[in-house]
Amino acid sequence: LDPHKVKHYLEQGVKNEAGDAYIIKPVYINEDPKYSPYSPFDHIFAKFGEELPADLYRVYENDDHRSGLFNKYYRMKLIYYILKGPESKGGCDLEVDLLVFRKKIAAFYPLHDGNASADIQERNANMSEMPWDEGLERNLRDYFGEKIALYFVFMGHYSYWLIIPGIIGLIFQIIVFATGNFSSSVLPFYSLLITVWAIVMLEYWKRKEQLKAVDWGMTSFEDTEPDRPEFKGALIRSYIDGEETLYFSPDEFTSRFASSQGVIL
Repeated sequence: LDPHKVKHYLEQGVKNEAGDAYIIKPVYINEDPKYSPYSPFDHIFAKFGEELPADLYRVYENDDHRSGLFNKYYRMKLIYYILKGPESKGGCDLEVDLLVFRKKIAAFYPLHDGNASADIQERNANMSEMPWDEGLERNLRDYFGEKIALYFVFMGHYSYWLIIPGIIGLIFQIIVFATGNFSSSVLPFYSLLITVWAIVMLEYWKRKEQLKAVDWGMTSFEDTEPDRPEFKGALIRSYIDGEETLYFSPDEFTSRFASSQGVIL
């Protein structure tokens, strides 16, 4: 959601159509950077729907100079789910992978955007662009999606943290060459350093991963992720909220798993 609009609606409140009563009363949130570097109005995500004001949603500026509520990656993702999703949920129920396997269609994949991919390649080849720079990471996320972008975020984090053992390792290597002793007493200390470094690096990565989840709106991804279009099951009423959901029998799963393991072995 647009952080400026979120702040506006929270401070002004939201009234009903008659304008004589609040649906959401005005809320004041302390926004002081000395307490937190993150604004309380940033990284707010909501399900797209008519119940929220239209101007509350963030507008993306695309390469074709047209603005919209979805960037190119999200538009392609929506098209993918429409093609492969079941008809009961408004999809086309096309088993694309099966059509490719039976050679009814030659291939199924999104085409590259020449301008966007060239920009990413140029930034990757730029020696002044560090692997941990946020600009490159943002471009990768908007073009390839969160899954691939998270890989590059980790590689950037890993590359940044390798500076520490790289510098210390160089110093130790110079000591080894200077003394001519390849079993120098400094080597065990370097081994201990790498052990501690690995633990600290991974702990800091966990923090960064959670920050990226908040930044990208992925904190409840597993709860809101739709079923894969290939997922098959019986349509039943949920025992939790009563809504229709696909159910796959554990007995059927065990049977199929045993059969596949038998073939593999």
